[in-house]
Amino acid sequence: MILLLLLSAVQCHANAADLLGEGLWARASPPGAPNGVAYGRLTNAGPEALEIVGLASLAARTVQIHETFLQDDMMRMRRIDPVTLQPGESVTLQPGGKHFMLIGISQPLRGGEEVLVDVSMASSEVVTLTIPVLPPGETGPEFDQ
Repeated sequence: MILLLLLSAVQCHANAADLLGEGLWARASPPGAPNGVAYGRLTNAGPEALEIVGLASLAARTVQIHETFLQDDMMRMRRIDPVTLQPGESVTLQPGGKHFMLIGISQPLRGGEEVLVDVSMASSEVVTLTIPVLPPGETGPEFDQ
Protein backbone atom coordinates (compact mmCIF):
# COMPACT_ATOMS: atom_id res chain seq x y z
CA MET A 1 0.00 0.00 0.00
CA ILE A 2 2.81 2.43 0.87
CA LEU A 3 4.56 1.65 -2.42
CA LEU A 4 1.35 2.39 -4.31
CA LEU A 5 1.02 5.77 -2.54
CA LEU A 6 4.62 6.64 -3.35
CA LEU A 7 4.16 5.72 -7.01
CA SER A 8 0.99 7.79 -7.30
CA ALA A 9 2.75 10.77 -5.68
CA VAL A 10 5.54 10.53 -8.25
CA GLN A 11 3.02 10.44 -11.09
CA CYS A 12 1.38 13.68 -9.89
CA HIS A 13 4.47 15.78 -10.61
CA ALA A 14 5.09 17.22 -14.04
CA ASN A 15 8.05 15.70 -15.86
CA ALA A 16 10.48 17.95 -17.70
CA ALA A 17 10.78 15.22 -20.34
CA ASP A 18 7.21 16.14 -21.28
CA LEU A 19 8.46 19.47 -22.69
CA LEU A 20 8.96 19.05 -26.43
CA GLY A 21 10.86 21.50 -28.63
CA GLU A 22 9.78 21.51 -32.28
CA GLY A 23 11.20 23.37 -35.27
CA LEU A 24 13.78 25.13 -33.10
CA TRP A 25 16.17 27.53 -34.83
CA ALA A 26 18.32 30.56 -34.09
CA ARG A 27 19.27 33.43 -36.35
CA ALA A 28 22.91 33.84 -37.26
CA SER A 29 24.12 37.08 -35.69
CA PRO A 30 26.37 39.69 -37.25
CA PRO A 31 29.81 40.24 -35.71
CA GLY A 32 29.62 42.52 -32.69
CA ALA A 33 25.90 41.98 -32.09
CA PRO A 34 25.29 41.92 -28.33
CA ASN A 35 22.25 39.63 -28.44
CA GLY A 36 20.85 36.65 -30.30
CA VAL A 37 17.38 35.31 -30.92
CA ALA A 38 15.83 31.85 -31.32
CA TYR A 39 12.43 30.50 -32.27
CA GLY A 40 10.35 27.33 -32.48
CA ARG A 41 7.48 25.72 -30.62
CA LEU A 42 7.41 24.37 -27.07
CA THR A 43 4.70 21.84 -26.24
CA ASN A 44 3.66 20.19 -23.00
CA ALA A 45 3.10 16.57 -24.03
CA GLY A 46 2.44 15.43 -20.46
CA PRO A 47 -0.63 15.06 -18.25
CA GLU A 48 0.30 17.86 -15.80
CA ALA A 49 1.00 21.59 -16.19
CA LEU A 50 4.64 22.59 -16.77
CA GLU A 51 5.92 25.89 -15.43
CA ILE A 52 9.10 27.24 -17.02
CA VAL A 53 10.86 29.32 -14.36
CA GLY A 54 14.32 29.81 -15.85
CA LEU A 55 16.50 29.59 -18.93
CA ALA A 56 20.28 29.41 -19.26
CA SER A 57 22.93 28.89 -21.92
CA LEU A 58 26.70 29.00 -22.08
CA ALA A 59 26.21 30.98 -25.31
CA ALA A 60 24.71 34.00 -23.50
CA ARG A 61 24.88 35.83 -20.20
CA THR A 62 21.08 35.60 -19.84
CA VAL A 63 18.29 33.82 -21.72
CA GLN A 64 14.68 34.97 -21.44
CA ILE A 65 11.41 34.50 -23.29
CA HIS A 66 10.28 37.86 -24.69
CA GLU A 67 7.17 39.03 -26.47
CA THR A 68 7.17 41.73 -29.15
CA PHE A 69 4.22 44.12 -29.06
CA LEU A 70 3.12 47.45 -30.53
CA GLN A 71 2.74 50.39 -28.16
CA ASP A 72 2.43 54.05 -29.14
CA ASP A 73 3.35 53.22 -32.75
CA MET A 74 6.62 51.59 -31.61
CA MET A 75 7.55 47.93 -31.47
CA ARG A 76 8.66 46.97 -27.97
CA MET A 77 9.64 43.82 -26.11
CA ARG A 78 8.79 42.56 -22.65
CA ARG A 79 9.89 39.52 -20.71
CA ILE A 80 7.36 36.74 -20.09
CA ASP A 81 8.06 35.00 -16.79
CA PRO A 82 7.04 32.43 -15.82
CA VAL A 83 5.61 30.54 -18.77
CA THR A 84 3.04 27.90 -17.82
CA LEU A 85 1.93 25.27 -20.32
CA GLN A 86 -1.17 23.24 -19.54
CA PRO A 87 -1.34 19.61 -20.76
CA GLY A 88 -1.34 19.61 -24.57
CA GLU A 89 -0.70 23.37 -24.75
CA SER A 90 2.01 24.92 -26.93
CA VAL A 91 3.73 28.28 -27.06
CA THR A 92 4.96 29.40 -30.47
CA LEU A 93 8.17 31.42 -30.65
CA GLN A 94 8.44 33.19 -34.01
CA PRO A 95 9.67 36.45 -35.55
CA GLY A 96 7.47 39.38 -34.58
CA GLY A 97 6.06 37.58 -31.54
CA LYS A 98 7.36 35.55 -28.65
CA HIS A 99 10.99 34.41 -28.85
CA PHE A 100 14.04 33.29 -26.90
CA MET A 101 16.22 36.35 -26.27
CA LEU A 102 19.88 35.46 -25.79
CA ILE A 103 21.25 38.51 -24.00
CA GLY A 104 24.98 39.13 -23.94
CA ILE A 105 26.08 36.42 -26.36
CA SER A 106 29.64 35.27 -25.77
CA GLN A 107 30.40 35.13 -29.50
CA PRO A 108 28.44 35.59 -32.74
CA LEU A 109 25.92 32.85 -33.53
CA ARG A 110 27.16 31.23 -36.75
CA GLY A 111 25.18 29.21 -39.27
CA GLY A 112 25.80 25.49 -38.88
CA GLU A 113 26.48 25.73 -35.13
CA GLU A 114 24.12 24.84 -32.29
CA VAL A 115 23.06 26.65 -29.13
CA LEU A 116 22.15 24.61 -26.05
CA VAL A 117 19.48 26.16 -23.83
CA ASP A 118 18.66 24.68 -20.42
CA VAL A 119 15.00 25.08 -19.49
CA SER A 120 14.35 24.94 -15.73
CA MET A 121 10.94 23.87 -14.45
CA ALA A 122 9.22 24.73 -11.17
CA SER A 123 9.61 21.02 -10.35
CA SER A 124 13.43 21.63 -10.27
CA GLU A 125 13.87 19.49 -13.38
CA VAL A 126 15.88 20.77 -16.34
CA VAL A 127 15.56 19.88 -20.01
CA THR A 128 18.21 20.90 -22.54
CA LEU A 129 17.08 22.12 -25.96
CA THR A 130 19.48 21.88 -28.89
CA ILE A 131 18.84 24.82 -31.21
CA PRO A 132 20.53 24.86 -34.65
CA VAL A 133 21.78 28.23 -35.90
CA LEU A 134 20.69 28.83 -39.49
CA PRO A 135 22.88 30.61 -42.05
CA PRO A 136 22.20 34.33 -42.64
CA GLY A 137 18.99 34.91 -44.58
CA GLU A 138 17.48 31.50 -43.78
CA THR A 139 14.50 31.02 -41.49
CA GLY A 140 12.96 28.03 -39.81
CA PRO A 141 9.42 26.69 -40.06
CA GLU A 142 6.38 28.88 -39.56
CA PHE A 143 3.68 27.69 -37.20
CA ASP A 144 -0.02 28.43 -37.08
CA GLN A 145 -0.95 30.28 -33.91
